[in-house]
Amino acid sequence: QTRGDLRCLGAVRLAAVGPGTADALAAYYLQADVVPEEYRAEALAAALTDQARSGARFLLIRASRGREVLADDLRAAGGQVEQVVCYLSRDVTQAEAEVSAALPEGTVDWVTVTSSAIARSLHASFGDSLANVKLASISPVTSATLRELGLEPAAEATTYTMAGVAAAIVEFEAQHAQDQA
Repeated sequence: QTRGDLRCLGAVRLAAVGPGTADALAAYYLQADVVPEEYRAEALAAALTDQARSGARFLLIRASRGREVLADDLRAAGGQVEQVVCYLSRDVTQAEAEVSAALPEGTVDWVTVTSSAIARSLHASFGDSLANVKLASISPVTSATLRELGLEPAAEATTYTMAGVAAAIVEFEAQHAQDQA
């Protein structure tokens, strides 16, 4: 671990795509200056467009894969963008035997899908077995990827967080129980 002095950040402004990232910054006594109301790259790009138009420089610290929309939108608006990969996102190449057996047997009720990369990985790993479960998507972008793969999400979060996914599942189940009554 490298130690430094937070004062070196000086006038740097911090942005986070959602509250989870803002909370992670806060754990290091850093406050996000910008967190869009809608937790997706397009909303963060829109919130930063005025700064980009003035030629501001942006350092995007991100996962190894994902959509390029934030960088592309900031560049298109006139911003200078550098990207640094801070963590690797990799697919599991072999699911645990228990999971591989549970999906085709129908003993799993829900699978949460929290990114398009995860949607693709799930489809590659489990294919038709995913027809035996309800899929809960974190966002419209992830839902669109599921649909491209021939999978229909049963629930979609309206707040693009894990809490939003859980709320979408609860809402679906409550509605289903009401419909059964």
